[in-house]
Amino acid sequence: MASVSCRRCGRRLEFSGARPLFCAYCGQPLDGPGLEATIDYTPSPAADSGPDTAADPAADVAVELPDRLAGYRLIRRIGDGGMGSVFEAEDEAHGRRVALKILSDRLGSGSDAIERFRQEGRLAATISHPRCVFVLAADEVGGRPYIVMELMTGQTLQGLVEQGGPLPVEEAVARVLDVIEGLAEAHRVGVIHRDVKPSNCFLERDGRVKIGDFGLSKSLATDARLTRTGSFIGTPLYASPEQIKGEPVDVRTDIYSVSATLYFLLAGCPPFEANDAAAALARIVSEAPRPLRERRPDIPAGLESAVLRGLERDRDRRWRTLDELRDALLPFAPHPIPDAGPAGRLGAFLVDAAVIAALWAVLHLLAFRPLFGELWGMMVADVVSWVAYFGPIEGLWGAALGKRLFRIRVFRADRRAEPGIIRATLRALALYAIVALPWSLSTTVREASWGDRIPRWGLESAAVAVARLGLPILGLAAVIAPMRRRNGYRGLHEFLSRTRTVRLPRASRRREPATRRRSARDSSVVRRPAGVLSRIGPYRIRGAVRWEADRRVLTAEDSGLGREVWVVLGPPGGPQPAPPRRDLNRPTRSRWISGGDLPEGRWDAYTAPSGAPVVDVAGPDGLPWGEVRPMLAELAEELAAAINDGTLPDVLGPEQVWVEPDGRVQLVDPLAGAPPGPSPVSPDRRALDLIARVAALALEGGRRRLSDGSSPIRAPVPRHARIVLDRLTGSPPPFDLLSEVRDALRSMAGEPDELGFVPRGNRLWTYLGSIPLRLAAAALAVTILDAIGEPSLHSAPGWLHQDQFEAILIVFFFLGGSMAVASLTRWRWITGLIGADLVRDDGLPPGRARCALRELAAWTPPLLLGLLASFLSSSASWDSPPWAVWGLWTLPGLWALADMAHELVFPGRMLHDRLSRTRLVPL
Repeated sequence: MASVSCRRCGRRLEFSGARPLFCAYCGQPLDGPGLEATIDYTPSPAADSGPDTAADPAADVAVELPDRLAGYRLIRRIGDGGMGSVFEAEDEAHGRRVALKILSDRLGSGSDAIERFRQEGRLAATISHPRCVFVLAADEVGGRPYIVMELMTGQTLQGLVEQGGPLPVEEAVARVLDVIEGLAEAHRVGVIHRDVKPSNCFLERDGRVKIGDFGLSKSLATDARLTRTGSFIGTPLYASPEQIKGEPVDVRTDIYSVSATLYFLLAGCPPFEANDAAAALARIVSEAPRPLRERRPDIPAGLESAVLRGLERDRDRRWRTLDELRDALLPFAPHPIPDAGPAGRLGAFLVDAAVIAALWAVLHLLAFRPLFGELWGMMVADVVSWVAYFGPIEGLWGAALGKRLFRIRVFRADRRAEPGIIRATLRALALYAIVALPWSLSTTVREASWGDRIPRWGLESAAVAVARLGLPILGLAAVIAPMRRRNGYRGLHEFLSRTRTVRLPRASRRREPATRRRSARDSSVVRRPAGVLSRIGPYRIRGAVRWEADRRVLTAEDSGLGREVWVVLGPPGGPQPAPPRRDLNRPTRSRWISGGDLPEGRWDAYTAPSGAPVVDVAGPDGLPWGEVRPMLAELAEELAAAINDGTLPDVLGPEQVWVEPDGRVQLVDPLAGAPPGPSPVSPDRRALDLIARVAALALEGGRRRLSDGSSPIRAPVPRHARIVLDRLTGSPPPFDLLSEVRDALRSMAGEPDELGFVPRGNRLWTYLGSIPLRLAAAALAVTILDAIGEPSLHSAPGWLHQDQFEAILIVFFFLGGSMAVASLTRWRWITGLIGADLVRDDGLPPGRARCALRELAAWTPPLLLGLLASFLSSSASWDSPPWAVWGLWTLPGLWALADMAHELVFPGRMLHDRLSRTRLVPL
């Protein structure tokens, strides 16, 4: 039995047969200086004679390489692995430092392999995101494939853990959230990474993480799976079971590898370790990983549960999407999650109360009534059902059914973990003892002492009222009294149990904008100007996006990656972009790729936007505020960053603001023309003017002129948004600094963009609850007129019965009174009560006449249907079965239901709102 030591972790590995090529504990290659834990494990049939040198990754990387390759000067070797070598190189044309990966000859040199490599390179080249290493080029020279990527000068997550040991919980989660953000962008464009691991996650100078190597090197493998001879290409310590077994991969494959990476960051070792490679592979496909808390007890149970679910061998039991995994990790991120407000907690409690009631009935009937009798059995079932429901469930998982539905969780006071069974049980007992126990105990004692006897009026009845009503009210007041926004709305029971209730933030799932019109970048409208070259540099010219004297922008295709680029042609001898612009890497800006000089002029290539101008996306009717707000927020952030790093375009216009297919904004500065001269306007003012014009175009659509940025914006938006938009367009006090708008838009991220569950529910209950009150007021008006002797009340036409005539009068007073009240008050008091604001379709406050018209549209249909049902059912000639009578009387109710159903489909708009061209918006 032979053995070998790993230089990285110091473990000693015993083997018989072929010498292992990687460490089964940490993934370190055991041959060559390999810094990349990627392996090609192939035991030799003639293992007894020594290691199989044909499979030695160092044998490939040791091939002599030239000092220059495809216009890049090789400076130093960064690392080696089973897939090839990575060099730091310099682009000789522009002086830019890049990472150049020269792929292994062993992985395939035929035309099919090269084409597969290029195909995957085209997919990876579509990714342009701050959390992803950007692919600049991919090609082959003399049959040797290579990849050019941005250079990452920081260490990897693998090196970070090896240097300092397992990371603190918050830091580890923050690093992995960055990885998830980058992978989510890759998944959006259809790329599965397939090789997520700590050594592929790179640290930037600001501490953020980028994910690299998007499957490019693995695409050259002719058999990237475990074969009969034991060959596996990849990193098995972080690979999913389906990868090892050679099954098809999907997004859940990356989820497994992300979870394995987080496991490593927290535990300091991969999920599986073994004495040899074959054992490591076998354990991954057959065993569950060791629980994290056995290795590190301080890890919260909820975090361990999230990681282990991501490491399920059966992919159907893993998190389905990266968004789900992200949501599970957010409670353990460095930034504290927000506290839950009273409305959400109330809704969650009502759901939980319904579940407790069902549990109480089962326990009482089947367990405690036979043991303790009817009365005391009810009380015992009450206590046990309450504690048994909240204690274990919230202690272990942080949320019972109601809280889970409302995305609410119970944590310890420091927000770092679930409370545990003991703390959650104490919390449940405290709430029950303060609020419910006095009522339950007094009811039980009274029933046991007095039975069915009605208490005498006086002290006896007062004592019963205090015990059954006063004590629960006092208990509820005691629980609510400490609740303040500044303490996270913590109740008395939470202070006693040292817990708090938080609200999980939602992942950024943005609705895609409405279907856009055809834009200038579509191939169907792109035309090639006369005299334009067919190729510029490595780019094949397709046509012109903009062809004017001050700006010539061509659309082209990168022949190596199949990526669309925009080539900007400037005057001969023109300057190249400044270094800050060339190095710019933000998703809200076009990325500079390369440039050069031609007799026709200076050219620079940028990544092409994949969306359309905001004016095209908005269409003729504009976009809702829920889609526009994040656009404006991203635009303000980009403009602020551009002013800070000196990359703000000299010319700003709304035609430069494009919207990507997922709703993100991009400032496409290649479309900016040359400035006529130095601008006397400050950068902040130019940025504010652009935001105002974009806001107007996005919200109003085709109704807004492209150049109009000063007139008020007419669109239905929440009241808090109206204040900001009015200040943008010049209403006092106007904004003077871009930072003011940026901060205002940031603060609105937590405000509702459309009516939420609570105000919509309040509105429906107010609508239904006002019906008997309005009817009673109308009937009272008729009664008062009758009491004062109004003769018209008794002068019904001959073709009407007196009761029918009085019904018509009630309807008249119902409508008249409703219209009068609406006209006088404009319903401002009621809209403020339900948490909404009534506006016209153009966002302006409705006038008195429109408010009266709205009431007429709301109540006329159901009242007329009610009159019809009343007249027909009371007619002497009516001779129909009872079901027909009931059917008639359901017509008003059906109209009311249809009115409310319309509001459920179109938040803020019932049918009468659509008829009167009004709507409700958040305050």
